[in-house]
Amino acid sequence: MEKTFWDLSALKEGKGKAANAVMVRARLKQDEVLALRLLKAEGYYDATVVTSMENLPDQPGQVHATLTVAPGSPYRLDEIVITAGPTTPPNLIRGALPLKTGDALIADRVVAAEASVSLKLPENGYPFAVVGPRDILLDNTTHTANYTLPVETGPRARIRNFTTEGRQAFGVDHIETIARFHENDLYDSRMVDDLRQALVATNLFRAVSVEPVRTNAPAPDGTEYVDAR
Repeated sequence: MEKTFWDLSALKEGKGKAANAVMVRARLKQDEVLALRLLKAEGYYDATVVTSMENLPDQPGQVHATLTVAPGSPYRLDEIVITAGPTTPPNLIRGALPLKTGDALIADRVVAAEASVSLKLPENGYPFAVVGPRDILLDNTTHTANYTLPVETGPRARIRNFTTEGRQAFGVDHIETIARFHENDLYDSRMVDDLRQALVATNLFRAVSVEPVRTNAPAPDGTEYVDAR
């Protein structure tokens, strides 16, 4: 954290030079805000930063700037709640969320954990899943945080057809030959991305995208058919 602070510090960027004291004070304020932001990102939500600036005696034009940091106690995760409809398998979302009670409430880790959920759901049949926004309730007595993550899974889906838009270099039959997934396969974003890369590799297209399209047509097992377009 300290290295990040000095890498971004407005005072350090100024290299000890400023046109006047007002400019120094402005940089000091920027560093105060920066320090608080970095501390909270690491779970120190009760942190305080006090700044001061004083003229140096017998050194005209020179000032001494000070940031006094009191980080307080770090917050840790307590209750972890996921609000979502049922999935197959049942623990799909929780298993993809690498957070546990007692973990430090570090912003980057929370964001990365949620990104894992966003990645795993489309890989396992949920192409229209939407994650978040999260809710975090802090308890400043116990220094713990209750974390709630809402997830809209959308339907579990299977591939039905391939469809195309725009000028065609070749037909749907050839796309079906290139694809490593087939009709009635459970939707897997990795296979869809593999198809997109294979189409790009032909060098026949200026731009290529492959997206799932809802059909609202039910499959026999209770999933929903989607088209790949």
